[in-house]
Amino acid sequence: MARNKTAWILYYSNSGNTKNLADLAEETLKDCGWAVESASLMDFDPAEIKNPGLVLLGTPTHFWAVPAMARKGIARLPDLSGAAGFVFSTFGNVFPSEVPYVLAKALEKQGAKVLGGAALVAPHNFLDGQGHRLGEVYQEFGKDQPDETHLTAFAGAVQSVAEKAEKKDYSGFDIQRLKSSKPVLTFMDRFLPVEWELKALAPVTFDASKCQDCGLCVQNCNTQSITNGSGNTKTINPKTCKRCYTCARQCPSGALTVDWARNEKLLRLAKKVVGSPGSRIIDR
Repeated sequence: MARNKTAWILYYSNSGNTKNLADLAEETLKDCGWAVESASLMDFDPAEIKNPGLVLLGTPTHFWAVPAMARKGIARLPDLSGAAGFVFSTFGNVFPSEVPYVLAKALEKQGAKVLGGAALVAPHNFLDGQGHRLGEVYQEFGKDQPDETHLTAFAGAVQSVAEKAEKKDYSGFDIQRLKSSKPVLTFMDRFLPVEWELKALAPVTFDASKCQDCGLCVQNCNTQSITNGSGNTKTINPKTCKRCYTCARQCPSGALTVDWARNEKLLRLAKKVVGSPGSRIIDR
C-alpha cells in the first residue's frame, strides 16, 4: 500500500462519544480505498506508525481542555513528517474550547500538516440529580447529537481531507480557524486551569459497606487514583482524580457515589454564561 493511502486514527474516549466518530472516520476512509489502523491513545505503539499518509487525532473535551490521559498519549506521538492531518473532538455542549486547535498544534509539532477539524456536540456523560445521564435527557446537553446532518458533514470532511492527502494538496488551511468560537471565554483557561475547576466538582466517595471488592474501580481508573487498602477498602487520591467518574459508573454495588445534583447545578450555571456553543466542522 502506497504511503499516501495508509491512515492512522488515534483517539481517547471515556463514554464512547469520541470512539463513535473514530469508527465513522475509519468506515469513511476504508470506503475511499485507504488502509486504516485505529488505536486508543491509551495503549497505541508509536513504533507501529511508520510513514502514514494521513493521521486523525480525536479526544473529548474535559471542560475546555484535552483530557489529562489523552495528553499523555499525545506526548508519545512519533515523527509524522509528510503526513496530512485531521482533528476532532466531542463535547457536551457546555464549554466552547480550543481542543481542536490544541490537537492540530500537536500534530503539526510532529511534522504533519493539518487540513481540517471538527468539534461535535455529543451527549454529556454526567448524571443529573435523579441519576439520569444529562445527554440522554436534555437537548441543551447534547441529547440526540450528533444528528445525521452533522455525521454526514463529518464524514464528508474526512473524505475531503483524505482526497487532499492523496493528492498531497496541503495548501489553503490555517489551523487558527480551529480556535474557539468564543475566544474571550476560552481565554479564562489561562487564569482558571482545569485543575482549579475540578475542585468545584463533587468528589467520588467510597462506602466500604457496599463494596464487593470486584476491582473494577481500580482497573478502570486511568489516573491510578484508586488503590486497594486493607480488607475491601479503597483509597481515592483527590489530588490526581480528574473527576471523569468512570469508577462510579462502573461500580456494580453503588460503593462509589457522586453528588450529581451538585455537578448539575454547576453545569447549568455555566450554561447561563456560555449558552450552547454548537458543533463546528471546518475543512476548507
